[in-house]
Amino acid sequence: MKNKILFPNDSVIITRNFEVSQDWKFPITGFFILSPKRKMCSISEFNDDETIEFIMLLREVRKGMKDVLGIEDVYFFQNEDTEYNFHV
Repeated sequence: MKNKILFPNDSVIITRNFEVSQDWKFPITGFFILSPKRKMCSISEFNDDETIEFIMLLREVRKGMKDVLGIEDVYFFQNEDTEYNFHV
């Protein structure tokens, strides 16, 4: 599949606690960033509501990657040591 920006002007999903967007620096099909709205450094800082919402959202994005884009295998990267705070 040719690399392209799927959502050129918007976030993919915005919830109460999180935002999913396409990586504008590296616009690769299926390369999404899931980040909390609250500034934090680690998943260990999630409260219970954020934890539940995070895993449900991660599952929804992954399902979309398979159902919509046909992506069978995915690698998840969790960053805790960047200037952009925690994100997957």
